[in-house]
Amino acid sequence: MKQINVRFGDAQRLKLSDMASTLGMSESDVARAALYIGLNEITSMASINTDRGIEFASLNAVKAK
Repeated sequence: MKQINVRFGDAQRLKLSDMASTLGMSESDVARAALYIGLNEITSMASINTDRGIEFASLNAVKAK
């Protein structure tokens, strides 16, 4: 597995920590699952309408900062 350099904002770190604690999982596993789910959602949306996929990804990238 290749490591990627990703930085999370404070809100995401808190959500990640809370979710990991609630689920009894590591933060890495929760982040990996969230990334997998998010990529599948973006891919699904973009396969139907590329512009909508771009809009969805762009808006959520801004929200995640």
